[in-house]
Amino acid sequence: MRRGDYDKRAPAEGHAREMQAPDMSRTSIGMILAVLLASCVSLELPEGSGMGLVTWDREAPAGAETFPQPRWTPGDRYVYLRGNELRLPLRVEAPAPGDPAGAQWILVDEDSGIRVAYTEGLGELGQHKADAPLVTRVLAPMDAQFCWPLWVGKRWTCDFVSKSPGQDALPLLASYHCDARETVTTPAGSFDCLRIWRRAHVMFPGTFLERVTVMWYSPQAGYVVRRLDDGILLELAELQRQQ
Repeated sequence: MRRGDYDKRAPAEGHAREMQAPDMSRTSIGMILAVLLASCVSLELPEGSGMGLVTWDREAPAGAETFPQPRWTPGDRYVYLRGNELRLPLRVEAPAPGDPAGAQWILVDEDSGIRVAYTEGLGELGQHKADAPLVTRVLAPMDAQFCWPLWVGKRWTCDFVSKSPGQDALPLLASYHCDARETVTTPAGSFDCLRIWRRAHVMFPGTFLERVTVMWYSPQAGYVVRRLDDGILLELAELQRQQ
């Protein structure tokens, strides 16, 4: 559910963009162009992988309330509003042939068909769409957007490489901090949430701008109910869980 470019004071690299879920701003024209461009752009993915989860707080402070890993069920639906205008309907599915190795859960954009793969612990593995290879993005080994169990004050860091067809591998270091617990009200209702800050750095030589994202994870919903990224707010509008 995130998008944007990493900025550099020299010409930017071509694919410094990452997402947690399909981007509703992608139009059908863009998808058509992607298919056309696939005929003249290499579809090979670059080599390389990061180290994954590299640092994390092992034990909660005495008396701290902890929150375990959620359990998704195929058929769960999360419908978001992006910028209070664009609707983003996501459905949980089990992995299918063609999905990345190691995937335990898939979030499918019901409009575009883009499939975003997650590990059992909801680490993001990347995205793909069979008939639009240029939207493929692999996060190697994964972006650990959560580190279970969660508690207020927990920190963790993830090292990974973002890879897209025909472009250079982009090494990234994402640092996370769960700094507060608060009630958040969205169009889908009010939720008790853990607030998590994400700070992402490009691990190339040079001067890059740090990207900061804030997300609100709801144990009740089992996922993020609000996210602020590049000044654009994403909020849960509808929630349908199978259990």
